[in-house]
Amino acid sequence: MRLYFLAFITVFSAFLVEGCNEPELNSRWRDREITIDGIHTEWQDCRLYYDKETRTTIGMFNDEYCLYICLASSSRKMQQQVLGSGLTVWFDPKVGKKKIFGIHFPLGMQDRRGSLMHSGSGERPDQHDKMLEATQLELELLGPGEDECSTMFMDEVQKLGINVNVGNSQGILVYEVKVPLTQNEQRPYAIGTHTAGRIGVGFETAKMDEKKMGRRGQMGGGPGGMGGRPGGQRPEPFELWTKVQLASRP
Repeated sequence: MRLYFLAFITVFSAFLVEGCNEPELNSRWRDREITIDGIHTEWQDCRLYYDKETRTTIGMFNDEYCLYICLASSSRKMQQQVLGSGLTVWFDPKVGKKKIFGIHFPLGMQDRRGSLMHSGSGERPDQHDKMLEATQLELELLGPGEDECSTMFMDEVQKLGINVNVGNSQGILVYEVKVPLTQNEQRPYAIGTHTAGRIGVGFETAKMDEKKMGRRGQMGGGPGGMGGRPGGQRPEPFELWTKVQLASRP
């Protein structure tokens, strides 16, 4: 699976928008069933952006109701950040970089003593799977009101039309999100746009909590900090904003 992912990047690199400050992406009309399960099988021919530094790809589909996003990365550093402090996907219906509405997921991995983030920690596969499964229980919805933040269980947000999942297959982290486009009584949490509109979509990892990471002598298990980096250096938070043109029905 990992070799297939890397081969895919090589073959389709000519069709990707590569790392730049604010890439402009064209979402594709959803022409297939997409299951939010942390597996990127449905996304192999829909990689719209590639960040070389973090070895991260982003793909997007939409229909008349929802936007679907897949972020996949083979970078250990990127995986540490996503599983350690979560990833927030932000939406700005006015195509800017304002954090109007966001989905923060997963939550609480730092409180689990970083078991998924140890480089060479030697955890058993079953332990890894249990820890990953534990991240799927709840998420935070940020906005749309100022300073509004709601922590909800996954079954609750799924009733609102939102679904998120993160998986890891042979070293590739896969992060999938489904979010409604238009707000209504049944969908109070939504992007606030319509099919064929343009929106700003941002991706952001939080700065790792150094107090929590300091337990057990800097997480990572190696001398000198996470992953054995000299001087206890931690990876810089990942932040990327994109301008996205939503697709209309063919």
